Amino acid sequence: MTRPLPPLGSLAAQCTRFLAGDGPRTTSSLLAQIPENATMDVYGDGGVVRELEEEVARIVGKEKALFLPTGIMTQQTTLRVLTDRRGNPRVAFHSLGHLRTHEENAFALLHGLEEVLANGGSDEAPVSLASLRALPLPIGALLLELPQRDIGGYPPTWTQLTAHAPTLQRHRRPDGSTGPTHHPRTGRYDPAGLHQRGREASALRVSGRSRLHGILTR
Repeated sequence: MTRPLPPLGSLAAQCTRFLAGDGPRTTSSLLAQIPENATMDVYGDGGVVRELEEEVARIVGKEKALFLPTGIMTQQTTLRVLTDRRGNPRVAFHSLGHLRTHEENAFALLHGLEEVLANGGSDEAPVSLASLRALPLPIGALLLELPQRDIGGYPPTWTQLTAHAPTLQRHRRPDGSTGPTHHPRTGRYDPAGLHQRGREASALRVSGRSRLHGILTR
């Protein structure tokens, strides 16, 4: 007779090595990481928050960076601002993207944004040049998740990623003045890779797996 496994929580508590993250975290362990001489910010201005923003902006090659406490807040704020600038509420993203699967469609309910599925008819297919060319409507922004974790962590190549930009130029405002925003969100790239992606994107969200979130804009 096979004995039932103990609860996952009790098994996890016995682990001493971790493939991702730093393992179990407690309030005391997090507070212990703050240096005694750390300079406080005032409502997000100055102190270590400004130092972090300046460092991330330098890494990704942007003029400014803004720290926000959650990735969901960051992402929806970015999309709202950039689609408002273009007068086009349509946002193209993967059918298994974070906006749909983990944010309860708040982008539509709170901000009035409209979804345009950018990966064709299959949930397993990544966003591709062919699927972008087939989009039937002009779009205000393209959201790319790098990597696309809900379809197995698929990362596009650099060539594939940069090829998106010329295709997006056909999605212009009625006056023809500008194409949509290219807005990747990423959490698993080295600094050199982030700098490359920052140069190509109008806005870039950087996430350190719930440790670092930011809107990075020109």
